[in-house]
Amino acid sequence: MSDSETAEPTDGNPPAQEAREVGKKNLVERINTDFSGLEIDEKVHPAECFPELPRSSSGNTESEPVDETSSSDDTTKPPTPVEELTTIDPRGDIQFVVTYQEGLESRTFLVLSTCIRLASMKWAALLDALSPPTSDQKLRLEIEEQHVKAIEYILRASHLQHDEVPNNVTFENLVEVAETCNRHAVIQALRPYLRMWSYPWLSKLKEPGYELWLVVAYEFGYHDIFAHLSEEVAMNMRLTTSGEYLMPYGVNLSTSKLPGFILKNLIRFRQEHLEDIIECCYEFIDYYSGKEPECNNKSHRNECTAMALGSFLKGLKDCGVWPQRPKPEDIKSSVNQFRNDLNQIEILRYPGHVDTDCTPWLFTAYLYHSGRHVEIISKASECSGRFGKLSNRDWRTAPLAWEYASTIKWDFLERDFQEHDSDSDSDDDFEPEESINEPAEEYLDSDEASGYDSGEDNSDEA
Repeated sequence: MSDSETAEPTDGNPPAQEAREVGKKNLVERINTDFSGLEIDEKVHPAECFPELPRSSSGNTESEPVDETSSSDDTTKPPTPVEELTTIDPRGDIQFVVTYQEGLESRTFLVLSTCIRLASMKWAALLDALSPPTSDQKLRLEIEEQHVKAIEYILRASHLQHDEVPNNVTFENLVEVAETCNRHAVIQALRPYLRMWSYPWLSKLKEPGYELWLVVAYEFGYHDIFAHLSEEVAMNMRLTTSGEYLMPYGVNLSTSKLPGFILKNLIRFRQEHLEDIIECCYEFIDYYSGKEPECNNKSHRNECTAMALGSFLKGLKDCGVWPQRPKPEDIKSSVNQFRNDLNQIEILRYPGHVDTDCTPWLFTAYLYHSGRHVEIISKASECSGRFGKLSNRDWRTAPLAWEYASTIKWDFLERDFQEHDSDSDSDDDFEPEESINEPAEEYLDSDEASGYDSGEDNSDEA
């Protein structure tokens, strides 16, 4: 009989427990062995224990990185914009989606379609073109606009949420509002806020870097400010050899946010002004080259006129105006600089002649009078069409250019330019003299007044 047959179970250790003890012992021995000599049983493969781990074609059990963005046909899908939801009105029946950052981001507003239609005719047309939504969805109106904050101002104002609209904005925001109003035709929705937003920046009208006031004045309908600033910019901008227009302090108008039609109007004004100045110069050449001497002094009249003409032509040559007549686009300096250079020409006269005999100063007078007939805003331009559509109320309430000087020199404030009602709380009980509740005031004629007796007892005189 073998040992296994004669062995009796240990007290308290049944055969099943004995088997577990033996298994633990064998497991410890396997763990302590060298892993390099460990042989993997193909019947129990790790890939079978963990089926979610893919097996490579080479039989390697290590998982390979998988590109989740790639597809079987190697096509790249455009990124989906990240939407941010803002509830303008919880009763809203459409989602107004504004995409920006080249379509990579978007912001969604829950709004009322009725308010959207009132805010912009363009938006109303877009709403009419939408297909009816399913029962579980709302209409989605999508537009592209970089100035999302300006869009929010418009939506708040059109929903009468005036407390959510700021009282003050930065100049950059003001320009963005003007640009947004131009693109989406929503100027009327913001009309109550425009003067309040723009007035704090009126004192900056002529300061360097505020040329974009032209954009604001054009869109808001501020004709006087637009004309005033257009003349200021056009008279001071110069032309570079590369064809760009620069201000004296370096602002490049050609690469700025200035719309093309506004810049075109400035260029036209500049060129017409230069042409008028050049014409003035050649008129004075003819003036000094006439058959009859222009000097009124009978002594040395011819010599005096010859001296005046010679010195004048020399000055014109130094300014590039003579002997070849230039075109306006050939003049690179600004209108003001060009005129100032011409004004420095010293027109000589014969020694001993006085101002009553000769008139060398006459050129300066005509020079500064030149260009007065040039229209600041051409009647055929897009700018003229914009201001021609303004209502009488828009014309009456628009700030004027002289207010700019008032804010600079005399510290005027916005309220100083507003019309105030004469009535106030303290005047509630006031009634004019013509009130029917009071009897008419009586006056005595001269005869009655002479015999008037006050009725007092003059006992001292008696």
